[in-house]
Amino acid sequence: MKQIRIAIIDDHRIVTQALSGLFNQYKDFKVVGTGYDGKSALELVVNRKPHVLILDLQLPGISGSELLPILKKAYPELHVIVLTATQIKQTWQKVLALGANGIALKSVASEELVEGVRQVMLNKMFIDPAIQAELSQQDSGVYLTLPDHLNHTLTRREREILLLVLNDLTSKQIADKLGISDRTVSKHRENIYHKLGVNSSDDIFPIIQQLSL
Repeated sequence: MKQIRIAIIDDHRIVTQALSGLFNQYKDFKVVGTGYDGKSALELVVNRKPHVLILDLQLPGISGSELLPILKKAYPELHVIVLTATQIKQTWQKVLALGANGIALKSVASEELVEGVRQVMLNKMFIDPAIQAELSQQDSGVYLTLPDHLNHTLTRREREILLLVLNDLTSKQIADKLGISDRTVSKHRENIYHKLGVNSSDDIFPIIQQLSL
């Protein structure tokens, strides 16, 4: 039986140790390395050639969400399962859009994660049942709440527009939905970016992720 080679990246060593112990219980798995940041993830993929990479989103240096598209472009055969503590639906969707083969909460049952690794090796998508259940609750599959910190930082209208931005609506679509002008939407977006210290909507995702932890 060909063993499935697994690499694990998480900035908490107790997590990498626990996952290593989990997978090493099975004869069809072999943990070929662990790491704690984006740099070690790249080194492991290059040098140890895993079939599956278990990747944490929150890493020092380059984040998991930044690393994911780089790895998928350079190593299209690599199967990546993202582990995350965030409850933000938009983040889950973004991870999947970036090319992850699977996504799971850090609270996922061990047997679910083990089965998930086997699924992605069969070129199937693995989504933690808890995440799948949440995504299925809304037709759009996106989250409708913001971290508490932003509720105090932004005005009601700014929060309303930010949610629509995060749900990938254009300024024109937002204007049509709210019955205001494109120019008003653009001004609100400028204010939001200024308050969050970012330059574009793409830069907002890491901020929201961090605030949600």
